[in-house]
Formats: sequence, structure tokens, C-alpha cells
Amino acid sequence: MSIRTRLLTVALLGSSLLYSTDALARDSVVVPLYSPNVDANKVGNITSLITSEVDFSGRYDMVSQADSRPKSLTPKCLKSVSCLKPIASNEGVDAMVTGSVTKMGGELEFFVIMYENGKIIRMKRFRIEDSPLSVAANVGGYIQELITGQVVEEEEDPLADVPLTDDVLAEEGDIFGGADMEEDPLGDFSLDPEEERRAAEEGRRKEEEARLAAEREAEQRRMQEMEAQAQRLAMEAEAKRLAEEAQTQDDDFEFNFAPSTVEVVEEPKEEDTFSFDEPTPKPKKESKLPKTEYKPSTSYDKPKSTRTKKSSSNGRIEADATITGKVGGGNFQTLNFVTYGGEVGIHLSEAISVHIGGEGYATNQAMPVLDENGESTGVLEQSWRVLIPVSLGLEYHFAGKMAKPYIGADMQVLPAYAGAGSGAAIGLRGRVGSNFMVADGFGINLNLAFGFWNGQYFQQVPSPAGGTLNATGLAPQLSLGPVIAF
Repeated sequence: MSIRTRLLTVALLGSSLLYSTDALARDSVVVPLYSPNVDANKVGNITSLITSEVDFSGRYDMVSQADSRPKSLTPKCLKSVSCLKPIASNEGVDAMVTGSVTKMGGELEFFVIMYENGKIIRMKRFRIEDSPLSVAANVGGYIQELITGQVVEEEEDPLADVPLTDDVLAEEGDIFGGADMEEDPLGDFSLDPEEERRAAEEGRRKEEEARLAAEREAEQRRMQEMEAQAQRLAMEAEAKRLAEEAQTQDDDFEFNFAPSTVEVVEEPKEEDTFSFDEPTPKPKKESKLPKTEYKPSTSYDKPKSTRTKKSSSNGRIEADATITGKVGGGNFQTLNFVTYGGEVGIHLSEAISVHIGGEGYATNQAMPVLDENGESTGVLEQSWRVLIPVSLGLEYHFAGKMAKPYIGADMQVLPAYAGAGSGAAIGLRGRVGSNFMVADGFGINLNLAFGFWNGQYFQQVPSPAGGTLNATGLAPQLSLGPVIAF
């Protein structure tokens, strides 16, 4: 920005302050902005940035930031003097800057107002890209426009649009280059120290670039020589290896041929000695046969003992505890869920076990986007929501071979099922399933549960079919996963 532009800005600000018809307030407060869908920490950072810009404007003697937003400050209150006046009075000032910020896709829409002495002086609505750098770079200009009521633009250079003619280029050629430059007796001599410093730095820079280029070229030559030398050494080593391999093959052929004849000659001698010494070989042959037969018998007996350890005579699982993983699907009224989790079973006896589990119920739900008045804009935004019910129940196990069926019932508790402060919902359901034990202590669990959930705040959850959910509804679930018995 040029000096002339800065002087013009100061003059405009001074005139607006001197000749304003409204009485200037000495102190002002910036109240945190109202937002239906922006994080509270982010709103606090934006409010602090606006406070700095209002203080920088110089309109007020002192600018402070309110600790919190009053509950009465809503989108409708921003346009009501009777609603804004008590808020300013509670802060002990006659002037106030506040507003609202709403996330609209990839942008933030701001609506800010300036209140002074029982009047709304100005309102300003604008949008900024939803990024910290964009907000920090652009919000200051809009706040200054709100405070002063004027937009100060930078003055353009009057010579920026003047075309350069051939005469001008010819005149500049005497300064910046050309044939006349060679005839200049002063050469590169200059009385400007700054110009001499720049020239010296430019010379050093070019020397450094030339040095680096020479080093790179030398390094490239060295690498090429090393690669060529490595290739030569590799070729020599390969030739040497092939020669040694050929030599070894000739030696092996001669060596293998001689022992083969010796073995043929010695075999009858071994048979003859064997036939003459019957007591010596007979015990050896008899001792080898029982050993080979005994080893498989012991190896097969061990797995049989471990299998019977996990199953009793009546076919139930003999275990102190089980751990089961679950993946499946569920439904509640018009919401479909992808479920995942697990449970721990404590076996009180061969037939009775107590189970404690926790699962996640995830659903992709369309939520309406609210405007600055807290009303629906008609735009739906897809988002994932997860419920985490905790269950406690009993199971009765039946006897079986590989399949170990069971029946049971459990109670579910769903904390914060409709958002923060919504309490907990209760669910009851029956269960039927089977553990397919494919190995010792390991199997696959198939479980079907059917019951209901009840919670009054379900009536505040939007339904994909329109309206909201009912307070009570059926909640079936089917899951599959591994089971480990201890």
C-alpha cells in the first residue's frame, strides 16, 4: 500500500469519527458468536480474532471479550435492539460487537452486527473459506468495514497501464544495456552502496553456482567410473566362477564314478558277513521295528488327550471362560446398523454361563443443516453415528458333537443414545445360537438376538423415512465371529 493510500485511509477514518452523528462509546465488548454447527473452540478463536480487529480500529478506548455467550443471544436476538440492550448492560458497556457463524459446505457464513447506545449501527453478512489461514487473512477487512462503514481500496499506480513505446525502450537501452554500454568509461562503477552490495552478492552467487555445477559434474564422472569398474569386476568374477564350476564338474564326474564301482563290489561282502553273523544283525532289525511303530502311537495319543480336555462326556464345552468376537448387522425401526464388538463368558457349570459384552452399532444417518435462526435449510448432511450398548445376560448350553447350541437372554444399556445429556436407553432380548468347535478350544460363534429398545429421547432422532423415531421399537441382530475357550 502506498503512502498516499495510507494517508487517505487515516483521513477517512478521522472524518468518520469527527463528523459521525452517533455518539461514540468509550468502551465496547465482543460477545462470542452464535453457531449451530461449528466447534466451540473454533468459535472462541474466531471471537478472539474479531476482538483484536475491533481494538485495532481505534474507535473505542477499551475493548474486552465476554467470557461466554448468553443463552438469550440467538439469531433472532441479533436483529432486536430490545434483546441486545440487556446483554450490553450486563457487560457494563454501551457498545457491543457480536453475530453468528454457520458452516455452509466448505465455507463459513458470518453475520455480524455493531450495537451502540441502544441502536444497531451496522450489519454485515459475508462468507469466507473454512480454513484457518483464509479466516485470519480475510475477517479483518470485513470487521473494519463493519466498524468504519467504508471500504478503503488501494490506489493503483498511474504508470502501470502506460505502454512502453519504442522510444522509451531505446532510452532505457542506454541505461540497462546495448552497444553504448561497452563504450561507457565508468563501466560498472556506481556511487550507490546498496547497488554495489547487490552486485557483489550476485557475483558471489554466480561463483557458488558455478562451483556447485563443477562439483556435480565431477561427482557424475566419478560415479560413472565406479559403475564401469564395478561392471568389469563383476564380469571377471563371473568368468572366474564359470571356470571353477566347469573344473568342479569334471572332478565330480571322476570322483563319483570310482565309488560306484566300489559299492557294487562291496555289497556282496556285506551280505556275506550278514549271513554269517546272524546274532548281530537280528537284534538290530528287531529293535528298529518296534521303535518306528512306537513313535507314531505316542504322537497320536497326545492330540486325543487334549481334545477330551475341552469337551465332557455329554458333549458340552468344558471351559472356565470363553472370549467371543462379533461382526454382523442389526435394525431398529427405520435405522440399519453395522455391528461389531465382543463378549466374555464365565462358565458357572457345564451348562450355565454368565456373559458380559459391549458392541458398537454404526449407522450412516442424514442430518439436516440448520441456518442462523436454528431452522432447517433443507440441506441434508450424511454422517456416521455409533451407539455402544453394554449387555449382561445368561446362557444355557446343550450337548453336541461339533455344534454346541445354546439359548439365553440379556439386558442392554445404551448410554447417550441420542447425544450428550440424553441419559440411557434400556433393551431386553432373547438369544439363540451355536458354537461350532472346529478345533480344541477354538470355534465359530453364530448368534441371533431378538428384543426391543426403549428410550424417550429416541423421539428426537430423525428417521430416514421422515419425522422422528418412536420411543420403543424392535431391535433384531445377527452376528458371526470366533470363540476361544480356556
